[in-house]
Amino acid sequence: MPKCSQKNLDLLQAIWKTIQESPIEWTTQHVYGHQDCKAKDSHRRLAALNCEMDTLAKQHWARIYAKVQLTPAPHISIHNEGWTIWSGTDKVVAPSRNALHSLLADQPTQMWWVRHNRISETAKDLVDWETCSTGMKALKPGHQRWITKHASANCGVGTTLLTWKAAATATLQLPSQPEVQQALGPGPFPEAPPLGLESMEAPQHIIHRHV
Repeated sequence: MPKCSQKNLDLLQAIWKTIQESPIEWTTQHVYGHQDCKAKDSHRRLAALNCEMDTLAKQHWARIYAKVQLTPAPHISIHNEGWTIWSGTDKVVAPSRNALHSLLADQPTQMWWVRHNRISETAKDLVDWETCSTGMKALKPGHQRWITKHASANCGVGTTLLTWKAAATATLQLPSQPEVQQALGPGPFPEAPPLGLESMEAPQHIIHRHV
């Protein structure tokens, strides 16, 4: 069965469905492609037919383009291809999870950078987003979060909490003295040790190294 992650899913589904409906019992045989000047495939007759098919398909498309000059190539429905997903006039020929997520989320995500004046709307179309995605995926998860947080200035404090309606103000609110006492419970509490140098003991390895 064809998988949604495979390229040219529409063609694969059409071929699969046509084979299922055929009264002839078919067996599959893998044939290496582009064997015009090679002798790698032992099934030379099938390889030759495959090369001939490629050549005739290119000639057919060249004749059509010479008459109509379709740019870019149109996306069309194929007999027996089954269900399909379209984005405007473009057919999603490999509707994998990642491909569908990109169709739904890429444009709103890119416009976020425009709305927050990180890039201009003109520059948005000049960014190689696929290369950015590949580079991010090559990083460790911690580095991915660090870059996203600092590039977008979207950290879980301040204005972000205000946006999430998790705080009444974007400024840091320190608790008052009564609130601290209520949280800690009844006293008295021991005094904290002084923070001067007299209360600090140097680590032994520093003493032995510098004495």
